[in-house]
Amino acid sequence: RLLDMSSELSGSLDPRQVANLMAGHLVRAMGVDECAISYWDRPSGRVESLGYHPPLRIDEMEPYFAVAGFPETLRVLERQETVIVDALDPAADPAEVELLVRDGNRVLAMLPLVAKGQSIGIVEMFSKNEVRWDAQRLELARTMANEAAIALENARLYEDARKHADRDPLTGFYNHRFLHERMGEEVVRSQRGRRPLSVLMLDLDDFKLV
Repeated sequence: RLLDMSSELSGSLDPRQVANLMAGHLVRAMGVDECAISYWDRPSGRVESLGYHPPLRIDEMEPYFAVAGFPETLRVLERQETVIVDALDPAADPAEVELLVRDGNRVLAMLPLVAKGQSIGIVEMFSKNEVRWDAQRLELARTMANEAAIALENARLYEDARKHADRDPLTGFYNHRFLHERMGEEVVRSQRGRRPLSVLMLDLDDFKLV
């Protein structure tokens, strides 16, 4: 399973695609019902959704949530600990239990995504029925999460580099280089689909005011 996941993750440098692939492999390996992969935006104090399995359209996912309201989630991120939450456990965190019950789940397992010793995100695995998280199962989950975290961080760094290369640093607008790349993509697309391609150019007066 590790080899299959590593091979598939190495074929993408898109963070969301990597996160979705990661979630799918964890669901199949762990025998859970759902898996969410999220990125920790430490300065803003929130966790941002990146991937999910079963596949969801991005507009169906909650884009982010403030981690301050979920102490167990914060513990996973800050201390890099594994936390198991059972909705039937009277000592479980009420905030986590409320979400579990709302979505019809029984058990939640949370693991940190760690790259180069730093927490970059979190894995949340949901099950509608009781799951026995023994030492062997948890060790495999941690190994898969650590392996995937490296691929996710590489994809994120690549995306950041592309943004800096494709955008003007002053305005944040796409630059001349990006225009040529996109133009080439659209020409190939029109040729493949045997459809006409049109280009509209607009000249903006007083653009320097921007």
